[in-house]
Amino acid sequence: MSDLGRPSAHNQKPLSRDYWLGEYDLRPIALYRFVLGIILFYDLCDLLPNVRTFFSNEGVLPLPAFLGQWARPSRFCLLDSFSSVPMAYLYWGLSALAVLAMAIGFRSRVASVLSFIFIAGFQERLPPLFDGSDTVLRMCLFWHMFIPSNRVWSVDATLATARGQPLPPTGRALFVRLLQLQVAQIYFLSFFHKIQGFTWAFGSAIHYTWHLNHVFSRPWVLPLADNVLVTTVGTYFTLAFELGFLFLVNFPIQRIGKINAYEWAKVLGLATMTAMHIGIALTINVGLFSYLMPLSFTMFFEPPWAQALVDRAAAFLGPVRMARVRDLALRFPPPRQFDPPLASLFSDAAHSRLRKLGTGIVVFYFVICSWYAIPKYLLNPPAGQFPLHYDVTVPHAIETLIQASDVWSSWDMFSPEPLRTDYHLTAPAEYEDGSTGNLFGGDADGPGEERGFWFTRWYKYFENVTGGDKLLPLEWGRYMCRERNFYLRPGEKRLYTLTLYKDDQVIPPIGQPWPPVQRQTVWQHRCYDKQDSPGNQTAPRVAPPEMKP
Repeated sequence: MSDLGRPSAHNQKPLSRDYWLGEYDLRPIALYRFVLGIILFYDLCDLLPNVRTFFSNEGVLPLPAFLGQWARPSRFCLLDSFSSVPMAYLYWGLSALAVLAMAIGFRSRVASVLSFIFIAGFQERLPPLFDGSDTVLRMCLFWHMFIPSNRVWSVDATLATARGQPLPPTGRALFVRLLQLQVAQIYFLSFFHKIQGFTWAFGSAIHYTWHLNHVFSRPWVLPLADNVLVTTVGTYFTLAFELGFLFLVNFPIQRIGKINAYEWAKVLGLATMTAMHIGIALTINVGLFSYLMPLSFTMFFEPPWAQALVDRAAAFLGPVRMARVRDLALRFPPPRQFDPPLASLFSDAAHSRLRKLGTGIVVFYFVICSWYAIPKYLLNPPAGQFPLHYDVTVPHAIETLIQASDVWSSWDMFSPEPLRTDYHLTAPAEYEDGSTGNLFGGDADGPGEERGFWFTRWYKYFENVTGGDKLLPLEWGRYMCRERNFYLRPGEKRLYTLTLYKDDQVIPPIGQPWPPVQRQTVWQHRCYDKQDSPGNQTAPRVAPPEMKP
């Protein structure tokens, strides 16, 4: 929406000072701001049908139980103050407004801060519901707060231009580089998490991953799961792509002859990682992660690439619609002008010192956040693993600061080993009249949980419910009893007992025989006492099904 013809201030020499401390053309970051906001809004819409179930005191984990037995002592969560059902929906509405305001660049700096607080609140309120993709969103939101991405292609930029005070199209490169390094280090650190595992080191990790056909692998990939060549090449290519990405998007040589080596290396890094994520999306169902990461690569675009993409979008919409978009942006209220301006309250020298202090704090935070994310075996290796023993574990005070600031992260996806046990859930139940059924649908001895093509938050939550912790299955059982018995429809019978079973199928190495399925009783729950049989606490027992590999 602002002037698009300005020259680029981009630097393509990672070994130079300007690359890190100079000015940066903000067009790619403005594009990423819009992409990030749309992704967050989509994610919020995915949560909307289950706001009451997941985030209120009527849901699967009421706040008193969560704070008493599950929550970390060092945490900040605004959603804790919105625990009733109406307040939880209000919190969702405020979150949606914040991320949409950030997406269109309206009061973008404030909207970015509010978006981080709101999104972190969801994740801190019910950690068992969220996965690595949510951590990516939260961390990128945090580093995006320090970038004036509203200076280009935003409502703020349009209003400023209309006032005759156009915003500069560049910003400090340092904060952009920190955001880019945050994404690049996800792959870099994930590589070091993986290589400590046997299956990644010897090329069989994908074999086990593709055999998780009851958890998240696609059915059509099963014939390839025992192909040694395919799984070995796929495993090692994953490691190579993850290790090389950080280097390729910051290639230290700008030109080799007449070739722009910096741009071609970046294209190679972005293309290979995009191909990897497309492969992940086609073979396993891990939710938002497969789509989030390629979309996040817009932050690495060269300014002309971002410009070309926006020009194509503008041409597709046409001049009439683009004029309507601009007119709509001009209807937003202009920012309040302080008199005198806030900057005038400080001398130039004081303003410079405050600027340097703020920059130092941000860089310090980035360093300790990266330190926190390093695999623990690299910070304090077991005796004999490396020639020299050392211990640079994150101090408890810094660890507490990071967790309380909601900027903790761990990039140990599928590592050090992928799941090597496929599992299937079933929940037979008995009702007050003695009839039986399955809480996942169908008969008590029916198929139980059946997972479809699209990922749902329940998949991740049940992974944690069945993970060995007793609070989560206890509160899930209580929730199921409340949902059924407090809101009975005409003709329905009260739920009396339920049992959650987990059928485990150990995945053998390629060519080895499959062991039998082992049934694990995760939880037994009785909703109320019957006067005639107070000791009956279990649902009907059913035999484990045959789980085909």
